[in-house]
Amino acid sequence: IQLLDSFTIISVMVLSFIFLKTRYRVINIMGVCCSFVGILCLVMADATLSGSQSGSHNILGDAICLAGTVLYAVSNVSQEFLVKNHSISEFLGMLGISGSVVSGIQLVILERRNLAAIDWNAGIGLSAGGFGVFLFIFSSTLPLLMKFSNAVIVNLSLLSSDIYTFVIGIIVFHYKFSVLYILSLCLIVCGVFIFNMKEPRNKRDKECEQSNLTVPQQATQSKRMD
Repeated sequence: IQLLDSFTIISVMVLSFIFLKTRYRVINIMGVCCSFVGILCLVMADATLSGSQSGSHNILGDAICLAGTVLYAVSNVSQEFLVKNHSISEFLGMLGISGSVVSGIQLVILERRNLAAIDWNAGIGLSAGGFGVFLFIFSSTLPLLMKFSNAVIVNLSLLSSDIYTFVIGIIVFHYKFSVLYILSLCLIVCGVFIFNMKEPRNKRDKECEQSNLTVPQQATQSKRMD
């Protein structure tokens, strides 16, 4: 999960740099690096307490994970572009329509047997309904964050979700506690704060600066002609 989060941020920054013409300042890079140190503390704590667990297809699993991060980054950058250039309600409407169609086809092709095998009861129904409600809230509020910030800040903020996962694991599954969890959370929050101290420059800011420089020059030239 930490590999997924970290590489997603790198992919988002590269894609934003190329397609959205975002130019990151030194302080933005410092904030990202600070959050990455927090993720490193989280990985160290997980490795120390959980021990080394090796799978049978590590390379394939990592490759699929990295490919997923790139596609997720493409989704985030595309979403930022759409909500900043079009209506949020229009975006959410098209997302709901297309998402329902794609998810329905996926459900019928890949998961119809698993769905038919579920022994439905009140607990499963409440869990599924609760998941749907919270997913609806997340999907509805995420475009607002994208519109008034950017995809990098959103993904940096989501790094703290790993900490909450471990906290719930400590309470429910009796995971062992480590001071590195607290250090990781502090570093991630500091990284988000440092990143937000100064906004990255984008194409629109550059055009505004050029227009502000052009207007006084045109006024000076007109005065000289007069």
